[in-house]
Amino acid sequence: MVLSGCTTCHEVKVSTSSYGEWNADVRHRVCGSYSGYAVAVYKESEGPPGNGEGEKEPFQAMYKTGDYSEGQAVPVSAEWEADKHLVIHHDTRTSVDDHMSKPMVIKADAECQDVLIEYDPKPVIWEK
Repeated sequence: MVLSGCTTCHEVKVSTSSYGEWNADVRHRVCGSYSGYAVAVYKESEGPPGNGEGEKEPFQAMYKTGDYSEGQAVPVSAEWEADKHLVIHHDTRTSVDDHMSKPMVIKADAECQDVLIEYDPKPVIWEK
């Protein structure tokens, strides 16, 4: 979701879920006129991924910045079912008729670094 050449991006870690050697961070980003949520998956020993390590973010959802306000409930959470089995819960757009302020999922990988990822509900992927 970070736009190439963007200099106004700001990212905040919303929450972290841990299981054994694995962590999953829910992150919120504001980048110009778009904002969004991402989930980063990484081993504790490797530390959280930084810029340019998008392959460690199996889930990304975005919306127009003007559509959300500060203090609104976070529509994304992550929890571990077992070692190498992560469940990502999300309240995102599932059709064009959904409320326009819900984030649109642009990436939802089924696996990341040998971690199986399950989604609740099954995501609808939108084009960037």
